[in-house]
Amino acid sequence: MLEWETKKADDMGLESFVESTEDGRGLYEAHGFKVFDDFYCDASAKEPDEEFTKMKKELGCPIHGWYMWTPKGGKSEESKPSQS
Repeated sequence: MLEWETKKADDMGLESFVESTEDGRGLYEAHGFKVFDDFYCDASAKEPDEEFTKMKKELGCPIHGWYMWTPKGGKSEESKPSQS
């Protein structure tokens, strides 16, 4: 699917963006994506019950991830997305 998406975006002259965790970062980089920022994703509740707390721990919250981008045409010396 990733190859199809990047080819479609390249054919249309579009930039591509993804959000990635550590597990997917290498795959995206192998397809020309570059990191341009990072983020942390967490979950909260006013009165968390035991199930919520357990699930949050299982998910590894907060989760660290990256915003990644590949330019129009998939190849460029640019290191950040356009600001248009």
